[in-house]
Amino acid sequence: MRFFILCVLLAVGWVAHAATPQIVGGADHSLALSQDGRVFSWGDDSSGQLGTGRLLFQSTPVAAVLSDAKNVTGLAAGSYHSLARMHDGSALAWGNNTNGELGDGTLTSRGTPLKVIGLAGVTALAAGEQHSLAADSKGYVWAWGSNENGRLGQGNAEQPNSKLPLQVPLLQNVMSVQAGKGHSLALTQDGRVFSWGTNFSGQLGMSGSSRSTPTPIEFLLPNIRFTAIAAVSDHSFALDGEGRLWSWGENEFYQLGHRAYARSSEPRYLSSLEAQGKVQSFAVGPVGGAAVLADGSLWVWGFYGRYDMPTRVIGLPGPVARVSLGESHLVATLVDGRVLTTGDNRFGQLGDGSTTSTNDLAFVTPKAVMGALVHLTAGYFHTLALDASDRLLTWGDNTRGQLGIGVSVNRSVPGAVEGLTGITHIATGHRHALALKSDGTVKAWGDNDDQAVGNGKDDRLFTSPQDVISLVNVRRVAAGGSSSAALDTSGKLWVWGANLSGQLAIAPDVYRTNRPTPALGLPPLAEVSVGAEHMLGLDLQGRVWVWGSNGRGQLGDGYNQVSAPRMLNSLSNIVAVSAAGDHSMALDAQGRIWAWGDNGYKQVGTSADDQVKVPIQVPGLPVIRMVAAGYLSSLALGVDGSLWAWGDGQEGQLGNGQQDIRGTPVRAGDDSYSAIGAGVLHSLALRADGLAWSFGLNFSGQLGDGGYANQNSPVGVVDPALNRFFDLDATVPNTTVAAEKIPPFFSQTLKAGSNRLLTLGTRVSLIEPKLAATASRARPHAAGSYNLYVVAVLAGALPVNVPTVWVRAASGWGPFVGFPVGEYLRNLAANSDQVLLIDILESTDLSTAVGSRFFVGYGTSSEEMLSSGRFRLVYEVKAGQ
Repeated sequence: MRFFILCVLLAVGWVAHAATPQIVGGADHSLALSQDGRVFSWGDDSSGQLGTGRLLFQSTPVAAVLSDAKNVTGLAAGSYHSLARMHDGSALAWGNNTNGELGDGTLTSRGTPLKVIGLAGVTALAAGEQHSLAADSKGYVWAWGSNENGRLGQGNAEQPNSKLPLQVPLLQNVMSVQAGKGHSLALTQDGRVFSWGTNFSGQLGMSGSSRSTPTPIEFLLPNIRFTAIAAVSDHSFALDGEGRLWSWGENEFYQLGHRAYARSSEPRYLSSLEAQGKVQSFAVGPVGGAAVLADGSLWVWGFYGRYDMPTRVIGLPGPVARVSLGESHLVATLVDGRVLTTGDNRFGQLGDGSTTSTNDLAFVTPKAVMGALVHLTAGYFHTLALDASDRLLTWGDNTRGQLGIGVSVNRSVPGAVEGLTGITHIATGHRHALALKSDGTVKAWGDNDDQAVGNGKDDRLFTSPQDVISLVNVRRVAAGGSSSAALDTSGKLWVWGANLSGQLAIAPDVYRTNRPTPALGLPPLAEVSVGAEHMLGLDLQGRVWVWGSNGRGQLGDGYNQVSAPRMLNSLSNIVAVSAAGDHSMALDAQGRIWAWGDNGYKQVGTSADDQVKVPIQVPGLPVIRMVAAGYLSSLALGVDGSLWAWGDGQEGQLGNGQQDIRGTPVRAGDDSYSAIGAGVLHSLALRADGLAWSFGLNFSGQLGDGGYANQNSPVGVVDPALNRFFDLDATVPNTTVAAEKIPPFFSQTLKAGSNRLLTLGTRVSLIEPKLAATASRARPHAAGSYNLYVVAVLAGALPVNVPTVWVRAASGWGPFVGFPVGEYLRNLAANSDQVLLIDILESTDLSTAVGSRFFVGYGTSSEEMLSSGRFRLVYEVKAGQ
């Protein structure tokens, strides 16, 4: 059984409309409160304790789904549930509710926060393993949840559990409460400590049996006043006004900070810690503790007996302000605001984007704590990315304005959508895109033939972001085909766009709508995913709802097309869903994938059938944490960071180095990834260090690697500055990039028109790629200047006697006649910050030259360029382009 964990932070006052930054740890999850009142969470979410709408677990911080998202003033993390104190004095709760610990009058566990009933003026909260406590502005204490051994303090240990808060009698002028596994503590304004509940290990600070009535604890020193308390698992702590830390209860792992007793019902102060200085703040867990002294030093003890006395942590990058403990992980906040974590990371509770645990107090930095999220999403032939600095970048096909840049010009490297800030979530359909802003409103742009933009207008396309009308308090957006969807903070689903197959779950005689409309027949949802003409919804109980087209079995229930949502009874305890094209996927809490629908390209994960009308488990996979359905393929991300793919890979979108169809999952690349995205015929993966990679079809530049050639293995997306790979999270140091994945230089191919009338150019950076722990395949730059060369190798139905190899010199194109090759530009400074624009073709008919390739390179001579490998393919003529 996992025990409750609690962080103790001193003097966290209740200030209206303001919050003191706070980090707290649950059994296997972490919560963070930012100064502006936003809540972030990461780690285990098996009971919905992250408050994000139900995930399996999350290894980087994500924003909790709160209806009043910027007005949280305090947090408490129990073993499997969480509590938040709001600026208006109310309290929210989410997570496990088996014993009524959420206080909402039910026993229903919830993945999104709901208000605790009957509380007002809340000044302090505490979350135990199965019960919760609150202190209010009048000094009264309230308790709810399990009453085993009298932990609710009602004077009767036989009294049933309570689904609603009950006032604890005999307590007045209380300013702080704490909850352990089965006991409770209260601290009064005059510095006295009261305890009640389970006492099997002496955790009440007195001898005898468990107590159902609050009783004052007697301490060895007279006239002592306490300023802070902590209850955790089966032991307790208190800090007095002189900076001495006291402990009592279970001591099996030396968690009391001294090795003299197996357990103690008599409070004793940590004399060895007192000799080092006054304790400023402290935190305790079930197997250890930590304290921050007045000089900013951090001391730890316990941790399964590793430290039998308080031991100083050395090598920290600065003084510590606060510390928090989970069951077996530690979170430290430095004075300068940086957050460091160490310990167990099986559920991603360290927040560094991995599930790799650390040993011997080796600290790591959580990704984007209290900052923007990073997100990749793929459309039909275009891509969107949201980086950690809150920039929205787009690239690829822009024929319908789906890049949001104000014009309809494709681009093969990322570029920012100017003027769009405060974005927290993005989604893209076939040729339109949505962006959710931090204020709960939504922007949209791109193709509007089926009114998917949702701005109330019927124009055929919009090349710049538009306001989606009448939407407020939105927490998530989704798009697919020509349809759009948004979930608000209450779980209500809003839909707009195409409805030809009933995919909007609105009136069946409405074939499209240009404004958000409430979907009918659905419970509150945690997640929604949009396919070509069907939708999937995931409710707060982990059940899947389906509606829309079912022509290929994509609804998974064997029925025909339906516009009225139905619950998919064959699935339960689902944590994520993904729909694309005509197939569907669901991820359950055990990390298993279930898939169904169109299997013409084996995208369901079986070679047996053309259609799969009921969910089947996808075999051959490790434990999975994320799924992404592509139009004809599927992706899965393992908890170990491994990337898996199956289905149609004829354009390279499986990333396995081949161009084929696979009916069972294959490994894509060998990097460790933190997020994935699937388009129609291209795929995306975000490395754990923030670098973006892509593979598959590149007809419109949707891979973002600077070219238009398909890639059957992951390649790096290029930064707009053409000087490095595209890094969505610059706060995390980049790890090694394999040498074979590094180009000799970065470039961006520019094209306009078709094969019958093609204008072609390229931008070339002379900056040598500099990447962590590795080097370019090309030889290092030599001293002196360089010449730049442009060469074409023709193919296809060429006229007789037309040479195959051509050279673009300064005077124009001419046939290759031997070395040295004529240069396009001379005397270029190496490693300069300049980016050169090269004109290759202008309005040229290449319709009969399919297979022709164009190369650009530079060197001290053409021979040196070739021997150094400082050249690259910038364009290949493909049929049908």
